[in-house]
Amino acid sequence: MDKQPLTRIAAVVERLVEICVAAAPGVQVVDGPIIGETDDDALFVGMPEGERSGYNSTVTAQQGRGGIRQREDWSVGFMLSLFTGMDDMSALRAKAVAILGAIDAGVSAEQVHAGIWDRAGMDGDVSWLPYQTDQGASLVVQFYISGAGLL
Repeated sequence: MDKQPLTRIAAVVERLVEICVAAAPGVQVVDGPIIGETDDDALFVGMPEGERSGYNSTVTAQQGRGGIRQREDWSVGFMLSLFTGMDDMSALRAKAVAILGAIDAGVSAEQVHAGIWDRAGMDGDVSWLPYQTDQGASLVVQFYISGAGLL
């Protein structure tokens, strides 16, 4: 008898990275925080925010008919960073909305992804951090995608 996995978070993050690469052409997609230079437009998968870790999972027992199954609830943090050499914040907001929409559509298309998750979607709490500098406008958007699945 095969032993059930302790967590599927590694497969979850891998699939989310793939979805982001497809959803955001021309944007550097990075698996985890990075120290050093990045492209002007970058999307970080597994980005911590304040007290929240880059990604986390909680496993609970699901009782019912038959044997006890384990359910894993997970959450993955993201940070989208956009920059333009001009002071056009409106264009950055529009670009961010388009990228978030494409990521949400990609996750929604795979709301059930066999072997990885049974339910997934973008959380409603999105933080927008606009900055105007003498080099141009910058916009940072922090958000989470959460889901669950039986192990």
